[in-house]
Amino acid sequence: MAIKIIGLLIGVLVFGAGVYYLVKEQKDRESRKIYTTVSAAGAVITAVCAVLLFL
Repeated sequence: MAIKIIGLLIGVLVFGAGVYYLVKEQKDRESRKIYTTVSAAGAVITAVCAVLLFL
């Protein structure tokens, strides 16, 4: 259970950082692509850990 909570926290932090830098670097196309991918990965990690935690 602790691993799922840690994974959930990591996913939320990665997602939050990706969104923050996505907004901050809005003008740069290459940065948008990278930070969108990072945000998507964080969202997937968060969703998977949340599902596993609540099942």
